[in-house]
Amino acid sequence: MNLTVRIESILVIGNFLRSYFSNTSSEYQRECLLLKELVTNEIHYNHWFTTDNVNYALQYWATVLTSENLHRWLSSYSLSELEPQHPKEVLVIAAGNIPMVVLHDIISVFLTGHKALVKLSSKDKNLLPFLFSVVSEQYSGIKQRILFLEDKITNYDAVIATGGDLSQSYFEKYFGNVPHIFRHHRNSVAVLTGNESLSELEELSNDVFQYFGLGCRNVSKIYIPTKYSFDFLIQAFSNWQQVIYNNDYLNNYEYQKTIYLLNKESFIDGGFFILKESENISSPIGVIFYEYYTDICKLAAKIRNMSHMIQCVVSKEFKVLDDVKPGTTQ
Repeated sequence: MNLTVRIESILVIGNFLRSYFSNTSSEYQRECLLLKELVTNEIHYNHWFTTDNVNYALQYWATVLTSENLHRWLSSYSLSELEPQHPKEVLVIAAGNIPMVVLHDIISVFLTGHKALVKLSSKDKNLLPFLFSVVSEQYSGIKQRILFLEDKITNYDAVIATGGDLSQSYFEKYFGNVPHIFRHHRNSVAVLTGNESLSELEELSNDVFQYFGLGCRNVSKIYIPTKYSFDFLIQAFSNWQQVIYNNDYLNNYEYQKTIYLLNKESFIDGGFFILKESENISSPIGVIFYEYYTDICKLAAKIRNMSHMIQCVVSKEFKVLDDVKPGTTQ
């Protein structure tokens, strides 16, 4: 498969997903019905994969997988680099925290002319094989370039692995002897001034609660000026109170609340989330850490020193680490 064919085959995913959400095309009628059933059943395999969350992820890929976006992305590279003389077999080890989180890695390996050996998480093992089965109906050659494997994999030339901090020693032990990319746990933070509008804080709530806060792009820590009033923020965050109806989220929220009460630690109860003062940036599910600042320049330097731990910085007016606007982390 040359680069042109590889691009065309990936575009099938975008075309199919746009058909799925538009309900206007009969080309993928059977596949759309199968995907709808699959999406509905995902919560039985992973309690965090609600229909809304899975559809949110699918909608994202429906939006970005266009010919214009792919060609603009690939234009940064030499075409000769994308047709390697000696293609490698790249082992891709997936996380299972949010739906199809590894799709970008798979597409990257495939479009650069290499072979992806994909080891999916048991928490997210259904969606991607289905999407690529739709592609293979038009481009059968993709089945030799992207393989979803369940058995132990022993032959590979490089590794891309994503996991929590505890997984890093495992990755180093078993895969550190080959070229690799090991991604460890990260979190996102937000810097507030107190001048944010209600709509901006509502956008921030999406960054906090989308996927129940399980992703590295979810905001788990907010920096606030002294004497900051939380009333406006709590009001804005109420848009996401439906997360409490997920039993796993509810259990996490109630557990953390009980621990803080037993330890007589101060916190602010938002009704379905907890605001807790802490210098840490990685908070438990159901908890948002906050920290006061007095000097924005000193705060910027502090955040830069933690850049290896941070995925995104959300801010409407400061530039600390290529900050993004509220509501855009995902």
